[in-house]
Amino acid sequence: MGKVSERINQLKGLPFIFLLLCLPARADLVLTEEKTAANIKRGEIFSIEVSSNPTTGYTWEKSQAYSTKRLRFLHWDYLPSPEPLLGTGGKEIFTFQALSPGQAKIAISYRRVWEKTKPLRRLSFIVTVE
Repeated sequence: MGKVSERINQLKGLPFIFLLLCLPARADLVLTEEKTAANIKRGEIFSIEVSSNPTTGYTWEKSQAYSTKRLRFLHWDYLPSPEPLLGTGGKEIFTFQALSPGQAKIAISYRRVWEKTKPLRRLSFIVTVE
C-alpha cells in the first residue's frame, strides 16, 4: 500500500501540468502592422497580431513560403474586440517559434478565401533569428 499511495502523490500535479501544456504559448515578442521587423533568439516564441473583421468575410492567410527550417508555426487564434457591438472586428494572432539562426520572411494576405481576386491587403514581416 505504501508504493500505491506514493505513486498517487506523484501523479497529483499531472492535471495541472497537462493544462499548462494545452495552453497557447506566450509570445516573447509581438509583431504588428506598425512593427514588421525584429531580432529574436533561437527557441523564443513570437506572434504576429493584425486587425481583422471576419464578419466581412475577410481573414488573414499566411503564406507557406517562410523558412520552416528557421521558424515553426505553432498556432492561430482570433481575439474578438472587447466591445460587444455587432460587426466589430478583433485581432488574428499567428504564433511561431524561432528554430535556427538566420533571416526569415513571413507574408500574410487579407482576403476572402472564396474570391480569386488579389488580396485587399498584404503584409510582410522580417524576423532575424540570432
